[in-house]
Amino acid sequence: MKVAVITHYDLLVDKGNDPVCNPEPLKQYMDKWDGQDFIDALQFDKTKSF
Repeated sequence: MKVAVITHYDLLVDKGNDPVCNPEPLKQYMDKWDGQDFIDALQFDKTKSF
């Protein structure tokens, strides 16, 4: 099943696992996976759709 990223994070919050509440070292680690550098590397193009 394909789930939108926003839905994924909404479900985490609903389950009490809000990434905003993570300790700073964990936030820094997770930013390597889904932080701004990762998003930039995806090279999204607003003129295209999936």
